[in-house]
This record gives sequence, C-alpha cells and structure tokens, in this order.
Amino acid sequence: MSTEERAARVDRRSRRSLLQAGSALAGAGLVACARRSMPTPTVSGPPVALEFWLPGRAGDEAPLEPFHVEFVARTPAVTAVRTQLVAKRDVMPKLTAAIVAGTAPDVVRLKEYQVTDLAAVGNLLPLEDRVSQDSAVNLRDFTPQSVRGSHVRGQLVGLPDSHQVVVMFWNKNLLARAGLDPEAPPATWDALRDAAHRVRTQVEVRTVLLPWGFQFYEMSTREQAYAWFIEWVWRAGGDVWNADRTRVTLDQPEALAALEFQVALLHEDRTAVRPGTPVSELINNAHQGRVGMWMTTAPEALAYPRRAPDLDFGFGHLPWQRRAAAMLHHNSLAVLHGTQHPDQAYQLVSYRSRADTQLHWSVEGTWIPVRPALWQQPPLRDDPHWRTIGDLVRHQGNRPKPAVPEWEAVTSRITPHLLTAWQGEVTPTEALQAATRETNAWLETRSGG
Repeated sequence: MSTEERAARVDRRSRRSLLQAGSALAGAGLVACARRSMPTPTVSGPPVALEFWLPGRAGDEAPLEPFHVEFVARTPAVTAVRTQLVAKRDVMPKLTAAIVAGTAPDVVRLKEYQVTDLAAVGNLLPLEDRVSQDSAVNLRDFTPQSVRGSHVRGQLVGLPDSHQVVVMFWNKNLLARAGLDPEAPPATWDALRDAAHRVRTQVEVRTVLLPWGFQFYEMSTREQAYAWFIEWVWRAGGDVWNADRTRVTLDQPEALAALEFQVALLHEDRTAVRPGTPVSELINNAHQGRVGMWMTTAPEALAYPRRAPDLDFGFGHLPWQRRAAAMLHHNSLAVLHGTQHPDQAYQLVSYRSRADTQLHWSVEGTWIPVRPALWQQPPLRDDPHWRTIGDLVRHQGNRPKPAVPEWEAVTSRITPHLLTAWQGEVTPTEALQAATRETNAWLETRSGG
C-alpha cells in the first residue's frame, strides 16, 4: 500500500468508525471480552505523552494511528502517543545512541534478534510481573514461537506483535505460456531450475524484454539476506550453526549445495534476476509481469490486488531439496528500561496486544497475526489469501530465527562473502570458507576462546 493510500484510509476511518468496527467484532466475543478485561489505570500523577518507535517506511504508521487515538481516549494517564518512523537498517544504531543519551523512546517494535541483543545488556524492561497482573494478556493466546522469542535468559521482555514469513509467488500467465501448470508450481530445486529456464527462454514474448525465470529476495549485506539464505540451507537438509550456536558451519555440504544452486541460476543458467538490482526494480518486476517466480513476504498477496490489479498470481511454499522448512520471523513490542513512564508504556503495549486491536492492525497494516484464534475470525477466515497465509504460518516445518547474540555483528561478517558468490566474483566454496573462517575467529574473541 502506498503512503497516499495509507493516509487516505486513515482519513476515512475516524475514531467513531473504528469503534463501530470493533462493535461488529464483539458479536464474535473478541472485543467485548478484551475491553471488559482491559486493566483499569492506576497511575498517579499528571498525564504524559508516550513516544513509540516504529521501524518501517513512510506510511507504515498510518494504520496504527486510529488505535493510538482510541488508546489515548480510554487511558486518562496518557495524553498522546507520538510515533516516530525509523528506517529498518537504522533501528539499532539510533536506538543505541538514544539509550546512551538518555533520550530513548518509551516503547519500540523490535525484531526477535533485536530483543535478544537489547535485553542481554539490560536495556529492556522485564514484563513478567505486569503481565501476571494483567487480565487482558494471556501468553497462551499467542503462538509458542513468538512467546519463546520474546523471552531472553528466562525473562519476558516483550509482547508478540506480528509474524512474517518469506514464500514463493508465481505469475500464472507466464507459467502457463511456458507450458507449465499455473496451479502446480515447482516443488523441488530441479523443478524450479527447469521452470525458470522455460519461462526465460520459451515464453511467447510480445515485447523486447524477456521475462526473468526467478527472482531471489533482495541480495545485499542486510541481516535479512543471511536469514533467507539460512532457509535454503535448512531445505537442503543442513544447518548453519553448531548445536550450542557458538560456531557457524557454513563450510558444510548442505550450505554449499544451497549456494551453488543459487549461483547456477544466476550465472550458469542466467535465468535469475542479477544481484545489485534496486529494490524498486525487484518490486516492479513482479507488478509488471517481468518475472515468472519470485521470493517475497506472504502479506504481499494482500497488496497485489491493489497495486497490480492485472497480476494473476499464486503463492505458497518455496521449493525444497531434502525437507520443507521456512523461517517464521516475529516482532515484539518492548518497553525501554530507561523510560520515565513504565506503567503508561506497559498500558500501551497491553492495549496493542489485545485480540481486537491485533485483528484490526493485521488487516489494516497487512501484518500476520500472532494470535492463532484470530484466524477463525473474519476477514481472515473468509479471505482466500488470508487463509493461504494462515496455512503457511502453521506449517510444521517452520522454525524461528536462530537466537544468536549480536546477530547483526555476526551477519555483517557473513553476508559480504555471500554477496561475492552471488555476484560471481568468487566460487561458492571460497565464499563459504571465508565466511566461516572470519565469523568463527570473531566469535572466539567474543567468548574469550
């Protein structure tokens, strides 16, 4: 959804219409129960304004504003919730600087590895005692993966906010024109390689530009590049860490098989979109029918009908080699340890974690819910795209992201080497050996070994 679309949606949805939508859900028992059980404010002193940091792009805050307006109206201890957007790549540097300066926000939305890193050095407020006294929050109502990932060293330091999962999309028209079944996309790596070749070379083309066969997720040095690479290693039957996660094992055969397969698509077959392609172009490749199959996050299925109404697409599991596996990411809402308003900050986190709030937030912001019961409620229950996303999220092969301290520092030593292989500058073997050697040497210095 574009910034303009998000803003228009917020303008159209007044606080009154939001409450009316909530009343409609009350018939299902969600809203009435959640609102009756919302804790009565017991905070003394003058009302305060809260600062909330949201990682994302311009417009991502728009679906949240009606909920913050309602929260303020229902919470005498809070006068406003000020949302500050922070680019995803800047979250940890800016948050660290703000913590040191004593200007950190009250509440922040964090990825699972950010929760681990910040809690390990005492920067997040433990929430166990508050949750135990909060009748509106029951951890059993959330997915086990998101609850586990919100604990660090036995302490609950966040409340689950949303999930994310990377899946495969395909252009049904391009697959059909290449002689492939548009309802049965490739399920194995060999089938994917064949399908990508056929789309790239055998499609009847009416334009000068041939469509690409396959498009990997963004190839960069961001931590997300390592995350999606891990999934390919899992699907090859391997892992990238030893049992206690003290050393990386990227020099093993399964990791090599995954990287060699990717490099073959890129450079031997020349059917995959090249590394270094701008993200905007990757997005347009899908929107404009320039790629047969591509990787992206599952909620894009909810956005394509608006952004690319002519795109006839399907989506589902990525092909696997030895086992089906996907990384089930999650985000948490956390309270900064240095906040001057811990009680009010927790009230915001509690409110945002309620069933009715999460349901509307998921639909308006196209985020994957972390409350399994919500999948039985409309519109998630009735929309075919939401139902498919639910099936993907519940897949037994899903695993959480590895809980590794200093995740970004680790990935910063791995992704540059992966990128050199994707770019064809070194062989996959050379890239993985170098990544393993450099990362393990750094890990030894951190452990005192």
